[in-house]
Amino acid sequence: MKIKYRSIEFFGVPGSGKSFLRKKIKTNLKIKGYKVFNTREIIVSFIGRYVTLKMSQKICLVLFNLLLLVNIKTSLWNKSLNRICNIYKNNNLKKFYNYRNKVNFLNNKNILINQSTKDIWLDELIIASMLFQKIRRDNENVIYFPDEGFLQRLMLLAFSKKKIKLKLIKKYLKNKIFCDKIVYIYAPKNNIYEVNERRRLSKDRKSIDKRTIEKIIYLNKKIKKIISHKCINYKNDHMKNFNNSNFLKYF
Repeated sequence: MKIKYRSIEFFGVPGSGKSFLRKKIKTNLKIKGYKVFNTREIIVSFIGRYVTLKMSQKICLVLFNLLLLVNIKTSLWNKSLNRICNIYKNNNLKKFYNYRNKVNFLNNKNILINQSTKDIWLDELIIASMLFQKIRRDNENVIYFPDEGFLQRLMLLAFSKKKIKLKLIKKYLKNKIFCDKIVYIYAPKNNIYEVNERRRLSKDRKSIDKRTIEKIIYLNKKIKKIISHKCINYKNDHMKNFNNSNFLKYF
């Protein structure tokens, strides 16, 4: 099977089923011979090819790769990985800041998320995107499938104390920084409420309240309207009728 798009990103409300669908699609693509990477996997697996690292940093990357293989994700490696990313960034400052200027309005004090966390999220996404532009030229079977791409990071605005400005959203969506294929994942609102309530009670994953859910739904509607010609819509029926083949026909 050959697919038309080398990079794919989902966007939607937390609890709409993006992670479930990503896992299914990723598994299916791997069976068909593709190597599928999310943001951190791209960085950990490939950055060593493009920068000169100390032996200790090379060992860190080997360790991070092992952790990814067993699906262990930890914030303990943030500083170490960030230092390695900074080496690549400093070697490609012009291109990095070209991206950074386009996403900087997401990195403001009015968004109620820790500043250092936002820095890591956005910088890693930029580094991974820059790396993939190099990787895709020489590796036809590599697919970039970010867990949260540039469109999903736009949901940071839902955590803003101020009103969301449509003018800034339109400007952001004109940027040529998104994946080849964009998929809007949606589900019935009551299902989304229930999923987030279960997450809140179990505390196994981050949950969001109804007010934030409403803000994200509003934001998604605006995004969909502006880029209707670029994205496809997929209703998640929460596993009842999911079919890999039917879904993959979009790609």
